[in-house]
Formats: sequence, structure tokens, C-alpha cells
Amino acid sequence: MRDELKTPTNPPRIHRKAGENYSDETVQARRESISKGCSTSLENIGKNLLHAESLQGNIENFIGAAQIPIGLAGPLLVDGEKARGSFYVPLATTEGALVDSYSRGMAAIARSGGVRTRVVKSVMHITPLFLCERAAEAADLADWVMTNFEQIREVAESSTRHGKLKSLEPVLLGRNLHLQFNYDTGDAMGLNMINIATERACAFIVAERGIADFYLRVNFSADKKNSHRNFVSGYGKEVLAEAVIPRKIVSRMLHTTPEALKDFWKAAVIAGMKAGITGVNAHLANGLSALFVATGQDVAQIVNSAVGILDLDLTKEGDLYASLHLPNLVVGTVGGGTGLPTQRECLELMGCYGTGTVEKFAEITAATLLAGEISLCAALTNGDFAKIHELKHGFTKSLAESDSGHA
Repeated sequence: MRDELKTPTNPPRIHRKAGENYSDETVQARRESISKGCSTSLENIGKNLLHAESLQGNIENFIGAAQIPIGLAGPLLVDGEKARGSFYVPLATTEGALVDSYSRGMAAIARSGGVRTRVVKSVMHITPLFLCERAAEAADLADWVMTNFEQIREVAESSTRHGKLKSLEPVLLGRNLHLQFNYDTGDAMGLNMINIATERACAFIVAERGIADFYLRVNFSADKKNSHRNFVSGYGKEVLAEAVIPRKIVSRMLHTTPEALKDFWKAAVIAGMKAGITGVNAHLANGLSALFVATGQDVAQIVNSAVGILDLDLTKEGDLYASLHLPNLVVGTVGGGTGLPTQRECLELMGCYGTGTVEKFAEITAATLLAGEISLCAALTNGDFAKIHELKHGFTKSLAESDSGHA
């Protein structure tokens, strides 16, 4: 069997030119050499609006762009602390019916007075590990860092104009010390910022205390991973969103009843517990990934950002109460991919590009996700889910038939 395997041809070298790796000429030469060596056309990959010179810090070995369709969901009515008014939400996806699904939830919410939102906490943390000889040494180090917090803060903040070290949390583990650095990263997502700042602070601590060494990251902060600790204590933005949808709107636009939605959600919560899911929701990752791609977020942060709790219940009047709790929403409106041309336009569409807009964006994100949760739960409750995906255009038809229009 092994003799029948074909030996793969040697792939071509990636074309690089010292000092000019981001010139248009170098990028074109790189793309042509790979295209020829791999016997495949990269014509469409090369068709994009990006200028290679502007991508330093965003990409290496640049050859082009992956183009993902962007659809508009909405309008979404938000009554938040930072986000107030109606917004169209750009979603980059190749999943048919997704945009219409979110639009249906948004239409029902808009007819009901909107989504109330609030960012209740904002912290990005990183937890290096200090390697000590004895447990007593680790305990002494924990006491020392808390006593000398101001010095450590000054060292950490010397590397950044926007990051602020808010607190330190020591966690002893045997003879070693985990030390959680809690930052306010402003409007940036901030991972690079806190990595650099904490590296400097740790080097200072090691020099001052004569500690053998440290690891900058050892998974305790669980960045880009599902963590029950972060689910409880928070990571990034902790955001709440809630809406009350009157019974008549649930019936006319969602084609179900508040009681049916509550019963369905109870069953989903119990099933989620049996499955061992951290947080219980319908499909947060769907809308979140589409919004992240459209707005230049770090897509890997979906792993923790999509962990949340949906609650569907009845009000005293018999209407539908829906709430969403997102404890780990990691987003930014400056830096990273947010400044790329199409991503910036998507943020500007919502008034969320640049300084002073990150909490507004977090609130719009939470409101969008709540709308998607309500819509999908309704489809699973009333039996439309499979039909919609089979027909592809089922949600568009439902919108017209339910007289939702463009609320």
C-alpha cells in the first residue's frame, strides 16, 4: 500500500525580498511564483483593495485577500448607555438565511421598544507564572508585589499610552505564583499591549526579588480558550442585554407563544447541562463570527466571546422576557484589523470606529446576538428551522408574511 503513494512535488519557495516584503512588486512576484509552482490560479485572491504597504503588523507573506459576502441585518433598535438608536449591523458570512434570521429577531425587538444594554465590567488580564524554590518564597513574593503595586504599575504602563494596570491578583500554586495582571485597554482589544507591558513588569519583579524565572503565559488567563474561571470572573467586556416582547408580537412575527419559547428553552438548558456546555445559548458563535469578520476583530476570540447565558421567561403580564449575559466579550474599535478599509467602513456604519466607541460597539454586539437567539429559538419552537434551511429564502418570506417590514 505504501508503494502506491505518490511522492509530493517540492513546493516553491515563498518569494521574499529584504526590506521590500510589503511592496506591490514583491507581493505580485510572490503570488506568481506560488501560482506557477502549485499549478493553480490565484487571480481572484489577488483582486482586492488592500495596499501591501499598509499591512505591516497585520499579515506576513501577503498574497491577497479572502472575500466574504457582507449582508446587512436590521435595523436594530438599542436603548443602551452608549448605543442609542437604530443601527444596521454588517454580517460577513456564507451561511444562507443567517442575515434574515437576525433581521427577523431585530424586527420583533424593534416593534417591542428595543434592547436595553449595558457594559457592567471591562478587564483584560494576563497571568504569568513565577518559578520559586519554595512555597514560602512564593507566598513572600505575593506579599511583596501587592505592597509594591505602584512601582509595578509604573513599569507596566511605561510601554503603552492607553493601557492602564488596574490591579494584581496573586494565586499560589505549590511553590509557584500565578500573578494576574488586570488591565483597562481603552478602545483596543489590547492583547499585544498587555503582553508587552506585563513582560516588562515581570522582568522588573524578577530583578528586584532575585526570582529564578517566569513564564509570561501558562493558560491561567485562558486567552482564546473556553474557561469556566473566565466565565465566572469575566474576561474582556461583560455585557448584559434584555428585551420584553409583547405576546401579540411573539405570535404575529415569531409565529409562536411566550409559553412555548419558555418551555423550549427549559429543555435546551437541561440538555446543555447534560452535555457539559459552559454557558447555554442557541447560536452566539454564528452572529458573533460574522460580525467579528466584518469589523476586523480577532476571530480566535470567538472561543471565549461566544460563551454566554440566554434566558427566556414570562413577565407578569404574560409577555416574553429575553436576556443575554456575555461575560467574555473581547472586542476593540482601534488597532488590529479594525483599521483595514472594509472593516473600518463596517465599524463606521454603526458609528463605532475609533476612540471612545468600544462600549457602544459591545452593546450593539450584545443586542445583535440577543436578536439572533430569539429568532433561532422561535424557529426551533414553531418547526420552521429545517424548512428555512431547505428553502434558503424562508426567512425572507416569513418577514413579508408577518408584516414585519423594516421596523
